[in-house]
Amino acid sequence: FNGNLALLRVCAIVLIVNVFSIIIKMLFIAGHGGLLFSLWNALTTSSFDDFLGMGGLLIASGLAGPIVLGVLAIAFALGAGIFALVKNNVTALKVVAVVMLIWAFAGPITLGLGGEFRNMPGVIASLIFNENLVVAIAAFFIAPKKRVEENNEAVIQEGFNLDLHRFCAACFLVDGLAGTAGAMFGFAFSLPLVFIYFAVAVASIVALAKKNANILVACSLVMIVRIIWSIFQIMGMGEWNVFAKSATIVHCFLNTTVVVCVAAFFIEPERTRNYFNKVKSL
Repeated sequence: FNGNLALLRVCAIVLIVNVFSIIIKMLFIAGHGGLLFSLWNALTTSSFDDFLGMGGLLIASGLAGPIVLGVLAIAFALGAGIFALVKNNVTALKVVAVVMLIWAFAGPITLGLGGEFRNMPGVIASLIFNENLVVAIAAFFIAPKKRVEENNEAVIQEGFNLDLHRFCAACFLVDGLAGTAGAMFGFAFSLPLVFIYFAVAVASIVALAKKNANILVACSLVMIVRIIWSIFQIMGMGEWNVFAKSATIVHCFLNTTVVVCVAAFFIEPERTRNYFNKVKSL
């Protein structure tokens, strides 16, 4: 990647979306466990001395440090991601990319340590075939701000964003391989999902070799349909409680795949605009 403004913004948006996803999932977990309700009661009924006492208990139990560090890390990552997006700052983007690299490895490992070793092929696939790894690595290949702006002018004149095309193709390839492994070795084998994900992986390779943005747009439409279908499946699961369903549905929208699907339409923005105009005229 030589780096351009569109790629920088896509990477920044991915990082921001992932931080928001973490925050919302933490809130759902806290709500499911009754922590939010208890905290609200404490805030509305407790006195200042009670807060001092609770603070002392947290410090004595050793929980205060991890909680504060976690909150600061999330706030820092979110702030740096927004700063990188607003100011087109490559340095800030790379800093957040380091956090993304840590999370890309920490997430699957945490799931494995949490009792998912029976699904080790899926955990390993999540480590190797991870879209967030592509995003974090791509961030380190984006040029400094001045070159980003110069490259952006060239991209606008050319009408085809090669860097963004390569980025989206790499993400779809990784997502397709991860989905194929998950559908084959997950809790429930699904032949249709294996076919869909494998087709996306193969199509992304063809798109990358042929520099064909239309194939990536088709991949994005397939992935969007798959996400919508997953939401309907989640809603029909009666054994899941409201918090579990809500957290999973939020994750369906706030994830890297959705951002990449949208980004695929901006590889050739003029052609995409013409397609939408033709659709409107029908």
